[in-house]
Amino acid sequence: MSGIDFPLYISRQELFAKDMQVNNGFVAVYNSNTLPGKGMPKKGQFPHQLLQNIYGTLTVQKLYLNDIDFSYATYNQRSKQKGSLTFNKTSGIISNLTNAPKYKALNPVMTAKLHSKFMDKGALDVDFKFHLTAKNGFFNYKGHLRNMDGRLLNKITRPVAMLQIKSGYIDDLRFDIRANEDLALGTLDFRYHDLGVRLLEPSEDSDRLVSKGFMSFLANNLIINSGNPDRDGHFVSAKINYQRPATASFFSFIHKSLFQGIRHSIGFTVEKEKEIKAQIEKFEKMKADREQRRENRRKRN
Repeated sequence: MSGIDFPLYISRQELFAKDMQVNNGFVAVYNSNTLPGKGMPKKGQFPHQLLQNIYGTLTVQKLYLNDIDFSYATYNQRSKQKGSLTFNKTSGIISNLTNAPKYKALNPVMTAKLHSKFMDKGALDVDFKFHLTAKNGFFNYKGHLRNMDGRLLNKITRPVAMLQIKSGYIDDLRFDIRANEDLALGTLDFRYHDLGVRLLEPSEDSDRLVSKGFMSFLANNLIINSGNPDRDGHFVSAKINYQRPATASFFSFIHKSLFQGIRHSIGFTVEKEKEIKAQIEKFEKMKADREQRRENRRKRN
């Protein structure tokens, strides 16, 4: 720290610093739904809300982050596996980090401008605006991810969504979202090409995941868009309207809000889901009819 007001700390136990640096650290968040106490509603636990609850008064005008690694991991009970997201070598500046009433009156917004390597590869820039006096935890965030092999996302999509990305390249992903403790609203523009997926399910005789062949065929041929824009140049821009589950953490809230927009961009719309459901029902009926005909022939013979 530098620029510390020592007389203020001695007289009032209030810590004020002009600058602070944090170098070469890490933050690891792990969510396991198997532990006791999980499933409890979470209120007031966004970063800027927790800052307001720190014992004592704290103000840092500029907090410089250098080469900090962030990771978020979650456990899926159905797949019995853990998925993870990583933000490597994160650097940037957090401004107006405070819970002091006098500084919040002058400027009620804490900003964070961060650059990171998403999954240690994709170039990611994110800007946050945290509204320190908002009772509902209001904050904005927008970002830009570019130039990344989509298969790197299998570390989270295989265990959590039971979806394997066989191929695909992220050219450009931009998002702009405003959120509070209950709701995230915004837009997401996702440009990619050569997307192919494989749907998975738990094996009956082991802990591994196996391919759902017919469902994967339908997904690749009837649901997902292999590229955005498509071959005709049509581009899908996604609207985000995500209701936060009462038990969701801050990190979970952010990544699931973005996933809603990505899901829409690649073709998992309500209309497409209805179409694939109709195709599956048709296939199941054909299969049942074939089995019935075989049974009838067996009885005649």
